[in-house]
Amino acid sequence: MKGAYHIKTNRFLSKGNTYTNGYRLKTKGPGRFPVRLCVIHDHGDGNSENKLTLIVE
Repeated sequence: MKGAYHIKTNRFLSKGNTYTNGYRLKTKGPGRFPVRLCVIHDHGDGNSENKLTLIVE
């Protein structure tokens, strides 16, 4: 996948807890950029099923 970022963070949380990550991205100009989220966790892996889009004006 062209332009993919691979970000690895290890978190050890008890069941039911969540956390948030934030990122700064640099684009070459305005536009609409599709975002695909992939996660790996203790029970397998998953991909986002929604159409998340980064909009740069």
